[in-house]
Amino acid sequence: MRKLMESANIGKDPSDLLEEDMVGVEFKTVEEAESFYHIYSKIIGFSVRKNQCRKNQAGIVTTRSWCCSNEGFRRTKYIKNPNRVREPRSEIRIGCRAMFRVCYSKITKLWVVKEFRANHNHCMATDMQKHFLRSHRKISAAELEQAKLLKKAGMKTSEIWNLFVHQNGGWDKVGCTKKDLYNSLACMKDKLPETILTDGCRSMNKAIEDLMPSVVHRTCSWHILNNAIKHVHEEGFVGELRNLIKRYISNLLVTLIYGASG
Repeated sequence: MRKLMESANIGKDPSDLLEEDMVGVEFKTVEEAESFYHIYSKIIGFSVRKNQCRKNQAGIVTTRSWCCSNEGFRRTKYIKNPNRVREPRSEIRIGCRAMFRVCYSKITKLWVVKEFRANHNHCMATDMQKHFLRSHRKISAAELEQAKLLKKAGMKTSEIWNLFVHQNGGWDKVGCTKKDLYNSLACMKDKLPETILTDGCRSMNKAIEDLMPSVVHRTCSWHILNNAIKHVHEEGFVGELRNLIKRYISNLLVTLIYGASG
């Protein structure tokens, strides 16, 4: 968070940020802006979801916004359904107006904050509750692959969870709940992935090679870019590498789509 704050020239503590502090702030990429808001929301204690996404005539995103998960209201048809079998989930959409919006500037080639509402109409999660917030619960690709390998080797899901708790220094630092882990492994039961993306851990590489020799193993692009940032200090290199990866993925998708239809 500190690096994001510094790169965007934000001098305040995240908990003290107001609209006048944020409007006009610039981010290099829309991903950087999204990362900022997600980290900010976790520090403050609320969950985030994507809101509006506007594109130009060429289909390129020019505006992106995120809002508090308590924004808006649940539609009446989902509440007053006479054919409902189960009780409706507890209502979380209570009209909260907190949000964050950025627009792309053709002049500066940067993403500029156009709107930032910091006030909420509900209580924030405590430090002990933050890891339960939906937008902050995620099993990393590397940990999911580790969990599947351990499951294949005979470990129980509860034992895998205890291992993750130990690795991360506490159950509140794992990044997901035990139920999330159970659900993720249940979805992958008896299914081998065609490709596995990891952070390049050598022990993980060896385990995948031994237990799933038919599966293609690749290092994810996020880790490739981060390694480049750390080890290659040539100006413009990371940007060119990022564009190269995007072009490769785009061309691959085109080939898959039109190849399958042809």
